[in-house]
Amino acid sequence: AKTSNNAIIALQNAQKYFRFPIVSIQTDNGSEFRGNFHTWLVKHDIPHYFIPKHSPYWNVQVERIHKTVDDEYYLNPNRPWKTLAEWIYFYNFERLHQTLNGLTPHEKVLESVTLDC
Repeated sequence: AKTSNNAIIALQNAQKYFRFPIVSIQTDNGSEFRGNFHTWLVKHDIPHYFIPKHSPYWNVQVERIHKTVDDEYYLNPNRPWKTLAEWIYFYNFERLHQTLNGLTPHEKVLESVTLDC
């Protein structure tokens, strides 16, 4: 369900999973991103930016991934993945992306990482 408390839990899970500080959040104007969620961000000194109303193009990458998840996972009766987590792994580590010049998102991130040894 789309609630502020679920949004907080999702953000906390993302923080644990990605292990880097989240320095700001941009959301649409959904009710789940107001109230408790916004208060939680303020309490944790995380700036919260709202996209202008009726401006989905400001969140075009987010809107696109929602469509991709629907098309490739939820609406695909022949999907080989048993869980959404399996599909997300496939998407990030195995699926080649035309917009990333044939790389996976994981490979693209590694391309931008520099190590000081």
